[in-house]
Amino acid sequence: MDFKTTLIESLNSMWVNVTNFLPKVIGALILFVIIYLIAKTLRKVIGTSLDKLGFNQLIDRLNLTQSLHQAGIKAPPSQLVAKIVFFLVMLGALIVCADVLQMEKVSKAIESFINYIPNIFGAAFILFLAQMAGMFIRETVEATAEHLNFDYGKAIGGALYALIFIIGIVLAFEQLQIETTLLSNVIQIGLIAAGVSLAISLGLGTKSVSNKIVSGVYVREDFEQGDEITLNGVTGVITSVGSVNTHIKKADGSIVIIPNNILIESVVECKKG
Repeated sequence: MDFKTTLIESLNSMWVNVTNFLPKVIGALILFVIIYLIAKTLRKVIGTSLDKLGFNQLIDRLNLTQSLHQAGIKAPPSQLVAKIVFFLVMLGALIVCADVLQMEKVSKAIESFINYIPNIFGAAFILFLAQMAGMFIRETVEATAEHLNFDYGKAIGGALYALIFIIGIVLAFEQLQIETTLLSNVIQIGLIAAGVSLAISLGLGTKSVSNKIVSGVYVREDFEQGDEITLNGVTGVITSVGSVNTHIKKADGSIVIIPNNILIESVVECKKG
């Protein structure tokens, strides 16, 4: 067989393959366009319907809108749900087109991804719950600290929020079936180290400060701003009760700073303001 005959047969074979595959490509494109139009219509209908049903207002009343914004999601909740539906329908469209084109590996890869989507939503929900729980605890701690005039409420609230969110990240990784043993060990070591450091700090280096802070909680139960007190011959009006010290203003305008533990341990004459 000469070169010319071989070339003609190769071109004929290629042409046959193209003519057989071209209708499949056209059919896949037509199906993709049809499903795309359906998905686009569904997105519009779902978004509009949820908006009219007050879905956005419901999410806002549940204080979830702020969490979505903090997560970087600026779209209204109704539009977010509509986009998710659009995305899932379009994934289905890709599977249909891959089946039409007999691309089994592509079809199986997309199916595997779709089967994995519940894990993604589960992980996102876990992170969302962790953020909500962290925000609630942080706000509660900050409000309680403000009520008690405790100066370190924001720091403690922020630390608790970070701790809860880190736990949420570990749980989310487990939901995504990602190995978390190393991450969990690192977090445990970090928490133990932080706890030991804090214990040593409070037990040794800041023992007196810790005593004053704890005493401040009890001082606020007995004294408040405007009260006139006399302690060890010093008389003045309380201007503020801090976490560590209490400030009183004498008649000559000078300020006397009294450690809270001294107020607790001493006999104090008090006239309520």
